[in-house]
Amino acid sequence: MWGHHLIANSLSELRDLGVNTFHVLPFYNYAGSVLELVQAGPGLHLTGEKAEREYIDRVVKAKKAGFAVSIMPSYFGHEAKAIPDLDAFDEFALQQARKWAQIAEEYQVEYFSPFSEYEKIMAAQGLSGDALVERVNSWNRKALAEVSPIFTGKIVLKVSPFCLGSYSAQSATGFDILAIAFGLPGGGPPLEEYRMSVQRSFSEAQMVAKRDDVEWMVGEFFLHIEGRSEEECVDIFRLVFEEYERACEGENKPIGFTFFGWEMPDGKVKDTEIVPFLKQFFHDIDSTG
Repeated sequence: MWGHHLIANSLSELRDLGVNTFHVLPFYNYAGSVLELVQAGPGLHLTGEKAEREYIDRVVKAKKAGFAVSIMPSYFGHEAKAIPDLDAFDEFALQQARKWAQIAEEYQVEYFSPFSEYEKIMAAQGLSGDALVERVNSWNRKALAEVSPIFTGKIVLKVSPFCLGSYSAQSATGFDILAIAFGLPGGGPPLEEYRMSVQRSFSEAQMVAKRDDVEWMVGEFFLHIEGRSEEECVDIFRLVFEEYERACEGENKPIGFTFFGWEMPDGKVKDTEIVPFLKQFFHDIDSTG
């Protein structure tokens, strides 16, 4: 989602919807062979210190509007980038994690993740199997050791199941929250088959939460809306909400739900029939704790 546009135009809408946390994702990409911080969107393209100030401004405005804030450095978006030196990349990412942990602490941010879905970046470099699992868990341990002395809020491990096969391959030990990412791209399986996939995701998250003594949440649900009717989209959101509420009935209950796409071009939720379902869902989970 375009954060600067949301800050300017949609905070009151999101508050009315029942959203209570605003996510800020400092975004890094290559400029030639050099990694740099970028803020790009409709009518905006900033890099370096100017981009950093823009991200911090979002934090300040979201906090002022009464939202909790999560900061989560992100790399390359959905692009698969070739990284020339993995060790140098890891060190750069650790440096940026330290920097953003300091910023998060300074601005009293509630949640901080050192990296959004590190495993996806490494899988795109051709790593797989035990080598991928070992590198991912090693980096997560290093990142946790770097940021935990700096940041006193909740430290989040944001993970995707697609590269490692399951959430359980990663260790969340030492983190405060496991945040799972999942979604449904274009096409996809029939609804009831997808329901079983969602059930497996939540069951695995509950297992990891118990094993590693952490809380868990849905850190990202994204639905590719383009090419789907609103009725189909409503059915998919309803299915996911039903399974989330079912997960709340057992042990190791989830503590939150993050959706992407309020105004994203290929996943826009705003001004659709999904909005009333979202509003009711957030009301229901807020009232039940």
